[in-house]
Amino acid sequence: MASACYPVYRVASDAAIRIKRDASVLVECGTQDIGTGTYTILAQLAAATLGIPLDWITVELGDTRLPEGPSSGAAHVTASITPAVEDAAFKLRSELVKMAVVDQRSPLCGVPMDLIVVESGIIRTRDWTRSEPLTRLLDRMQQDELRTVSRAVPSEQTAFSSYGHGAIFVETRVDPELGEVRVTRIHAAYASGRIINRLLARSQFVGGLVFGIGMALHEMVEVDARVGRVINDSLADYLIPVHGDMPSFNIDLIEEHDPHLAGGVKGTGMIGTVGIAAAIANAVFHATGVRIRDLPIRLEQLIGERG
Repeated sequence: MASACYPVYRVASDAAIRIKRDASVLVECGTQDIGTGTYTILAQLAAATLGIPLDWITVELGDTRLPEGPSSGAAHVTASITPAVEDAAFKLRSELVKMAVVDQRSPLCGVPMDLIVVESGIIRTRDWTRSEPLTRLLDRMQQDELRTVSRAVPSEQTAFSSYGHGAIFVETRVDPELGEVRVTRIHAAYASGRIINRLLARSQFVGGLVFGIGMALHEMVEVDARVGRVINDSLADYLIPVHGDMPSFNIDLIEEHDPHLAGGVKGTGMIGTVGIAAAIANAVFHATGVRIRDLPIRLEQLIGERG
Protein backbone atom coordinates (compact mmCIF):
# COMPACT_ATOMS: atom_id res chain seq x y z
CA MET A 1 0.00 0.00 0.00
CA ALA A 2 0.95 3.65 -0.23
CA SER A 3 -0.50 7.02 0.66
CA ALA A 4 -1.29 9.97 -1.60
CA CYS A 5 -1.35 13.70 -1.02
CA TYR A 6 -1.88 16.45 -3.58
CA PRO A 7 -2.32 20.22 -3.08
CA VAL A 8 -5.36 22.20 -4.16
CA TYR A 9 -4.52 24.55 -7.01
CA ARG A 10 -6.83 27.35 -8.13
CA VAL A 11 -6.56 30.21 -10.62
CA ALA A 12 -8.73 33.23 -11.34
CA SER A 13 -11.83 32.29 -13.34
CA ASP A 14 -14.87 34.03 -14.79
CA ALA A 15 -18.31 32.69 -15.63
CA ALA A 16 -21.45 34.15 -17.16
CA ILE A 17 -24.99 32.80 -17.01
CA ARG A 18 -27.94 33.84 -19.20
CA ILE A 19 -31.59 32.95 -18.77
CA LYS A 20 -34.12 33.59 -21.54
CA ARG A 21 -37.88 34.04 -21.49
CA ASP A 22 -38.47 30.33 -21.98
CA ALA A 23 -36.31 29.69 -18.85
CA SER A 24 -33.54 28.06 -20.90
CA VAL A 25 -30.12 28.81 -19.41
CA LEU A 26 -26.72 29.25 -21.01
CA VAL A 27 -23.55 28.89 -18.90
CA GLU A 28 -20.49 30.46 -20.53
CA CYS A 29 -16.83 30.01 -19.68
CA GLY A 30 -13.64 30.07 -21.70
CA THR A 31 -12.32 26.86 -20.15
CA GLN A 32 -12.51 23.56 -22.05
CA ASP A 33 -13.61 19.96 -21.59
CA ILE A 34 -10.87 17.47 -22.52
CA GLY A 35 -13.09 14.54 -21.61
CA THR A 36 -13.14 15.03 -17.86
CA GLY A 37 -16.79 16.13 -17.65
CA THR A 38 -16.55 19.92 -17.38
CA TYR A 39 -19.73 20.39 -19.43
CA THR A 40 -21.66 18.18 -17.04
CA ILE A 41 -20.19 19.70 -13.87
CA LEU A 42 -20.96 23.31 -14.85
CA ALA A 43 -24.51 22.37 -15.81
CA GLN A 44 -25.00 20.61 -12.48
CA LEU A 45 -23.68 23.59 -10.51
CA ALA A 46 -25.96 26.03 -12.32
CA ALA A 47 -29.01 23.77 -12.05
CA ALA A 48 -28.58 23.19 -8.33
CA THR A 49 -28.06 26.87 -7.51
CA LEU A 50 -30.80 28.21 -9.79
CA GLY A 51 -33.31 25.51 -8.85
CA ILE A 52 -34.10 24.45 -12.40
CA PRO A 53 -33.98 21.08 -14.21
CA LEU A 54 -30.63 20.03 -15.63
CA ASP A 55 -32.01 19.62 -19.15
CA TRP A 56 -32.90 23.32 -19.31
CA ILE A 57 -29.19 24.20 -19.26
CA THR A 58 -26.67 24.47 -22.09
CA VAL A 59 -22.97 24.96 -21.41
CA GLU A 60 -20.67 26.75 -23.86
CA LEU A 61 -16.91 26.36 -23.46
CA GLY A 62 -13.67 26.56 -25.35
CA ASP A 63 -13.76 29.99 -26.98
CA THR A 64 -11.53 32.95 -26.13
CA ARG A 65 -14.51 35.27 -26.66
CA LEU A 66 -16.14 33.74 -23.58
CA PRO A 67 -15.35 34.78 -19.98
CA GLU A 68 -11.84 33.78 -18.96
CA GLY A 69 -11.50 30.23 -17.64
CA PRO A 70 -8.67 27.97 -16.46
CA SER A 71 -6.55 25.77 -18.68
CA SER A 72 -6.59 22.00 -18.13
CA GLY A 73 -3.74 20.88 -15.91
CA ALA A 74 -2.74 20.43 -12.28
CA ALA A 75 -6.30 19.28 -11.46
CA HIS A 76 -7.51 22.85 -11.00
CA VAL A 77 -10.36 23.38 -13.49
CA THR A 78 -13.35 22.40 -11.33
CA ALA A 79 -11.85 23.88 -8.16
CA SER A 80 -11.23 27.18 -9.97
CA ILE A 81 -14.50 27.57 -11.84
CA THR A 82 -16.96 26.29 -9.21
CA PRO A 83 -17.02 29.49 -7.09
CA ALA A 84 -17.51 31.67 -10.18
CA VAL A 85 -20.37 29.59 -11.61
CA GLU A 86 -22.16 29.27 -8.28
CA ASP A 87 -21.83 33.00 -7.57
CA ALA A 88 -23.12 33.94 -11.03
CA ALA A 89 -26.04 31.53 -10.59
CA PHE A 90 -26.78 32.92 -7.13
CA LYS A 91 -26.84 36.48 -8.50
CA LEU A 92 -29.20 35.40 -11.27
CA ARG A 93 -31.48 33.59 -8.84
CA SER A 94 -31.59 36.71 -6.65
CA GLU A 95 -32.59 38.78 -9.68
CA LEU A 96 -35.43 36.38 -10.44
CA VAL A 97 -36.68 36.45 -6.86
CA LYS A 98 -36.52 40.26 -6.85
CA MET A 99 -38.54 40.36 -10.08
CA ALA A 100 -41.23 38.19 -8.53
CA VAL A 101 -41.66 40.14 -5.29
CA VAL A 102 -41.96 43.53 -7.02
CA ASP A 103 -44.18 42.41 -9.90
CA GLN A 104 -47.79 43.15 -9.03
CA ARG A 105 -48.91 40.51 -11.53
CA SER A 106 -47.00 37.81 -9.68
CA PRO A 107 -48.66 35.81 -6.87
CA LEU A 108 -45.40 36.32 -4.97
CA CYS A 109 -45.66 40.10 -4.98
CA GLY A 110 -44.82 41.54 -1.58
CA VAL A 111 -43.43 38.30 -0.10
CA PRO A 112 -40.10 38.77 1.74
CA MET A 113 -37.25 37.48 -0.44
CA ASP A 114 -35.89 35.19 2.27
CA LEU A 115 -39.19 33.26 2.27
CA ILE A 116 -38.95 32.36 -1.42
CA VAL A 117 -37.28 29.31 -2.97
CA VAL A 118 -36.78 28.24 -6.57
CA GLU A 119 -37.11 24.52 -7.17
CA SER A 120 -37.69 22.38 -10.27
CA GLY A 121 -38.41 25.50 -12.32
CA ILE A 122 -41.05 26.77 -9.86
CA ILE A 123 -40.62 29.96 -7.86
CA ARG A 124 -42.64 29.67 -4.65
CA THR A 125 -42.92 30.43 -0.97
CA ARG A 126 -41.39 27.93 1.43
CA ASP A 127 -44.83 26.80 2.59
CA TRP A 128 -46.16 26.39 -0.99
CA THR A 129 -48.99 28.88 -0.40
CA ARG A 130 -47.96 30.96 -3.41
CA SER A 131 -46.13 29.90 -6.55
CA GLU A 132 -45.75 30.31 -10.28
CA PRO A 133 -43.60 28.74 -13.00
CA LEU A 134 -40.40 30.57 -13.85
CA THR A 135 -41.47 30.55 -17.49
CA ARG A 136 -44.53 32.66 -16.64
CA LEU A 137 -42.48 35.13 -14.59
CA LEU A 138 -39.85 35.45 -17.31
CA ASP A 139 -42.43 35.85 -20.05
CA ARG A 140 -43.55 39.10 -18.40
CA MET A 141 -40.07 40.64 -18.24
CA GLN A 142 -39.23 43.51 -20.54
CA GLN A 143 -35.95 42.17 -21.97
CA ASP A 144 -35.20 38.99 -23.90
CA GLU A 145 -32.76 37.67 -21.31
CA LEU A 146 -31.05 38.26 -17.98
CA ARG A 147 -27.28 37.85 -17.67
CA THR A 148 -24.97 37.77 -14.69
CA VAL A 149 -21.17 37.54 -14.58
CA SER A 150 -18.91 36.54 -11.71
CA ARG A 151 -15.17 36.36 -11.17
CA ALA A 152 -13.53 34.13 -8.57
CA VAL A 153 -9.98 35.00 -7.56
CA PRO A 154 -8.13 32.84 -5.03
CA SER A 155 -6.28 34.69 -2.31
CA GLU A 156 -2.53 34.94 -2.82
CA GLN A 157 -1.97 34.51 0.92
CA THR A 158 -4.11 32.08 2.90
CA ALA A 159 -4.05 31.06 6.53
CA PHE A 160 -4.81 27.42 5.70
CA SER A 161 -3.39 24.90 3.26
CA SER A 162 -5.68 22.56 1.32
CA TYR A 163 -4.82 19.07 0.16
CA GLY A 164 -6.54 15.98 -1.13
CA HIS A 165 -5.57 12.71 0.53
CA GLY A 166 -5.73 9.07 -0.41
CA ALA A 167 -4.63 5.53 0.39
CA ILE A 168 -3.99 2.88 -2.26
CA PHE A 169 -3.94 -0.88 -1.70
CA VAL A 170 -2.58 -3.07 -4.51
CA GLU A 171 -2.54 -6.80 -5.12
CA THR A 172 0.07 -8.06 -7.57
CA ARG A 173 1.08 -11.43 -8.95
CA VAL A 174 4.67 -12.10 -9.95
CA ASP A 175 5.68 -15.04 -12.14
CA PRO A 176 8.51 -16.76 -10.18
CA GLU A 177 10.30 -17.93 -13.34
CA LEU A 178 9.79 -15.03 -15.75
CA GLY A 179 9.58 -12.16 -13.28
CA GLU A 180 6.45 -10.85 -15.03
CA VAL A 181 4.38 -8.54 -12.80
CA ARG A 182 0.59 -8.31 -13.05
CA VAL A 183 -1.55 -5.93 -11.01
CA THR A 184 -4.72 -7.91 -10.24
CA ARG A 185 -6.63 -5.71 -7.80
CA ILE A 186 -6.59 -2.09 -6.63
CA HIS A 187 -8.61 -0.69 -3.76
CA ALA A 188 -8.17 3.02 -3.16
CA ALA A 189 -9.85 5.57 -0.91
CA TYR A 190 -9.72 9.32 -1.44
CA ALA A 191 -10.82 12.32 0.58
CA SER A 192 -10.97 15.00 -2.05
CA GLY A 193 -13.30 17.71 -0.81
CA ARG A 194 -16.79 18.20 -2.18
CA ILE A 195 -17.74 15.61 -4.78
CA ILE A 196 -20.07 17.19 -7.35
CA ASN A 197 -20.48 14.13 -9.56
CA ARG A 198 -19.46 10.78 -8.05
CA LEU A 199 -19.43 8.93 -11.37
CA LEU A 200 -17.12 11.46 -13.02
CA ALA A 201 -14.90 11.63 -9.92
CA ARG A 202 -14.53 7.85 -9.88
CA SER A 203 -13.59 7.90 -13.57
CA GLN A 204 -10.91 10.51 -12.82
CA PHE A 205 -9.44 8.36 -10.06
CA VAL A 206 -9.46 5.23 -12.21
CA GLY A 207 -7.73 7.17 -14.98
CA GLY A 208 -5.06 8.30 -12.54
CA LEU A 209 -4.53 4.76 -11.34
CA VAL A 210 -4.14 3.56 -14.94
CA PHE A 211 -1.47 6.24 -15.44
CA GLY A 212 0.28 4.93 -12.33
CA ILE A 213 0.26 1.36 -13.63
CA GLY A 214 1.91 2.63 -16.80
CA MET A 215 4.49 4.52 -14.74
CA ALA A 216 5.28 1.53 -12.55
CA LEU A 217 5.40 -1.28 -15.10
CA HIS A 218 5.45 -0.02 -18.69
CA GLU A 219 6.41 3.50 -19.65
CA MET A 220 9.93 4.77 -20.17
CA VAL A 221 11.49 7.19 -22.64
CA GLU A 222 14.62 5.69 -24.19
CA VAL A 223 17.18 8.23 -25.38
CA ASP A 224 20.20 7.63 -27.60
CA ALA A 225 22.89 9.35 -25.52
CA ARG A 226 25.12 9.87 -28.54
CA VAL A 227 22.72 12.14 -30.41
CA GLY A 228 20.11 12.97 -27.76
CA ARG A 229 17.33 11.44 -29.81
CA VAL A 230 14.30 9.69 -28.37
CA ILE A 231 14.35 6.14 -29.74
CA ASN A 232 10.86 4.93 -28.79
CA ASP A 233 9.00 7.94 -30.17
CA SER A 234 5.91 6.12 -31.44
CA LEU A 235 3.14 4.00 -29.96
CA ALA A 236 4.69 1.03 -31.75
CA ASP A 237 7.77 1.32 -29.53
CA TYR A 238 6.57 3.17 -26.42
CA LEU A 239 5.01 0.65 -24.05
CA ILE A 240 1.70 1.64 -22.45
CA PRO A 241 -0.81 -0.40 -20.43
CA VAL A 242 -3.75 -1.86 -22.36
CA HIS A 243 -7.06 -3.45 -21.39
CA GLY A 244 -5.40 -6.79 -20.67
CA ASP A 245 -3.20 -5.12 -18.05
CA MET A 246 -6.11 -3.69 -16.09
CA PRO A 247 -7.05 -5.03 -12.65
CA SER A 248 -10.39 -4.71 -10.87
CA PHE A 249 -10.82 -1.25 -9.34
CA ASN A 250 -12.60 -0.43 -6.09
CA ILE A 251 -12.77 3.29 -5.32
CA ASP A 252 -14.09 4.76 -2.06
CA LEU A 253 -14.92 8.47 -2.26
CA ILE A 254 -14.79 10.10 1.16
CA GLU A 255 -16.70 13.37 1.04
CA GLU A 256 -15.31 16.12 3.22
CA HIS A 257 -16.23 19.72 3.94
CA ASP A 258 -13.48 22.33 3.98
CA PRO A 259 -14.91 25.60 5.35
CA HIS A 260 -11.78 27.50 4.34
CA LEU A 261 -11.95 26.57 0.63
CA ALA A 262 -14.29 28.51 -1.66
CA GLY A 263 -16.57 26.03 -3.40
CA GLY A 264 -15.14 23.18 -1.32
CA VAL A 265 -13.79 21.40 -4.43
CA LYS A 266 -10.40 19.69 -4.50
CA GLY A 267 -9.05 18.41 -7.80
CA THR A 268 -9.28 14.71 -8.65
CA GLY A 269 -7.31 14.65 -11.89
CA MET A 270 -3.83 14.22 -10.40
CA ILE A 271 -4.08 12.62 -6.99
CA GLY A 272 -5.13 9.28 -8.51
CA THR A 273 -1.63 8.91 -9.96
CA VAL A 274 0.14 9.95 -6.75
CA GLY A 275 1.17 6.91 -4.74
CA ILE A 276 0.03 4.14 -7.09
CA ALA A 277 3.52 3.40 -8.46
CA ALA A 278 4.85 3.26 -4.89
CA ALA A 279 2.06 0.88 -3.89
CA ILE A 280 2.89 -1.42 -6.82
CA ALA A 281 6.58 -1.37 -5.95
CA ASN A 282 5.74 -2.18 -2.34
CA ALA A 283 3.52 -5.06 -3.47
CA VAL A 284 6.33 -6.42 -5.66
CA PHE A 285 8.68 -6.24 -2.68
CA HIS A 286 6.14 -8.05 -0.50
CA ALA A 287 5.80 -10.79 -3.14
CA THR A 288 9.48 -11.24 -4.00
CA GLY A 289 11.61 -9.64 -1.30
CA VAL A 290 13.26 -7.54 -4.01
CA ARG A 291 13.19 -3.79 -3.50
CA ILE A 292 13.06 -1.95 -6.85
CA ARG A 293 13.64 1.82 -6.71
CA ASP A 294 13.81 2.58 -10.44
CA LEU A 295 10.74 2.77 -12.66
CA PRO A 296 9.46 1.07 -14.63
CA ILE A 297 9.96 -2.26 -12.85
CA ARG A 298 11.47 -4.60 -15.42
CA LEU A 299 11.72 -8.34 -15.75
CA GLU A 300 15.53 -8.27 -15.75
CA GLN A 301 15.58 -6.33 -12.49
CA LEU A 302 13.61 -9.00 -10.67
CA ILE A 303 15.36 -11.95 -12.30
CA GLY A 304 18.77 -10.36 -11.89
CA GLU A 305 18.24 -9.60 -8.20
CA ARG A 306 16.88 -13.08 -7.61
CA GLY A 307 19.76 -14.78 -9.43
